[in-house]
Amino acid sequence: MKKRIRAVAFSDCGNYRKTNQDAVLVKVMNSNVYGRMMLIGVADGMGGLSQGEVASSIFIRDLESWFNEQLPIILQSENSIIRIVDSVQESLKSLYKKVNTKIRIFGKKKGIKLGTTASVLFTLAGRFLTVNVGDSRIYQVCRSKCIQITKDQSYVQRLIDGGAAGNKAVRNSRNNNILLQCLGVTEEVSPDINKGKSKNVGKDYEYTYMACTDGFWKELEDREIHRYLCPQMCISEAAMESLLVRLKDMARQRGEMDNMTAALIYEVE
Repeated sequence: MKKRIRAVAFSDCGNYRKTNQDAVLVKVMNSNVYGRMMLIGVADGMGGLSQGEVASSIFIRDLESWFNEQLPIILQSENSIIRIVDSVQESLKSLYKKVNTKIRIFGKKKGIKLGTTASVLFTLAGRFLTVNVGDSRIYQVCRSKCIQITKDQSYVQRLIDGGAAGNKAVRNSRNNNILLQCLGVTEEVSPDINKGKSKNVGKDYEYTYMACTDGFWKELEDREIHRYLCPQMCISEAAMESLLVRLKDMARQRGEMDNMTAALIYEVE
C-alpha cells in the first residue's frame, strides 16, 4: 500500500509587524526506485535589518529551484540511499554558500544590510537530513516525545552549551535575539548538519516533522508541541492546520509579537 502525505503550512504576520519577513516551502517528489522524498524549509528575514523579506524569499526560491533541478540529477547519479543523502547534504551546503553570496551582493548593490535564517529538512526512505543556519527550528514529533533535531546558532544556545541553567533561565535575556550566523551577513557561513533514521520500532514508529521560525517556538514548550502535533493528533490536514493555529494563538497570548511561520508533514501508513 502506498503511503500518503499530509502536509500543511501557514505564515502569520501578526498585529504588530507591517511586513511578514518569513518564508516557507513544502515539496514532495516520488521516485520509482527510492520512493517518496519530502523537503520542508523555513526562512526568517532579519527584522532588525533592511528588507529581511527579500533575503528569506531569495533563499526559499533558490531552495525550490534546487529541489526541482538539482535533486533529480543527484538521484540519477547515485546508486544507494546513503550516497543520495550524503550528496544532498553536500549540495545543500553549496546552495547555502551560494545564497549567502547572492544576498551579500544584493545588499552591496542596494547599500543595505539584509539577512535570513534558513532551516531545511530532507527525508528519504526512513532517513532524515537537516541543514540549519540561525535559530529557526525543525522538530521530530513521535507518539511519546518531541525532539528538536536542529541546533540553534544563537548566543543563547552558546550560553546553554557553556553550562547555563537552561532555556528558561536564559530565554528572557536581553541577548536572546542575537544570532551567531545568518545568511547574507558574513563572507563565510557554516550550516549545522544533522542526519539520522526516522523509523524506529515499537510505539514510536510514526513521526510528524515540524519546521518553524523563532516567532512560533519561543513561547512554547516541547511538551506542548508534542501534545498538539504528535501523530495521533494529525488525523487530517484540516486537523493539522487547526493544531498549528492553536499553538500560534497560545504564543500570541503569551506576548509573542514576531512573524510566525510553521510547516507540518506526516507520512500516513
